[in-house]
Amino acid sequence: MNLVEFVAIHFVMIVAGLILGIRVFFIEDPELQSYFWFPLLFSLVALVSGLIEIKLRYLNDIGSDAI
Repeated sequence: MNLVEFVAIHFVMIVAGLILGIRVFFIEDPELQSYFWFPLLFSLVALVSGLIEIKLRYLNDIGSDAI
């Protein structure tokens, strides 16, 4: 998987989590409203895991090409 595909997949996961979190927050049922942070947590995990993997996989390769 190249960098563009990787970023696109994580971007879709982050946006989907944000959209779901916002939609659940505006549901009329107060019991369901309290679970709005689950999709937001999914977005946060996708963001952090994406940044870590970009750092480990792609940014470390840049330095090794210069040698």
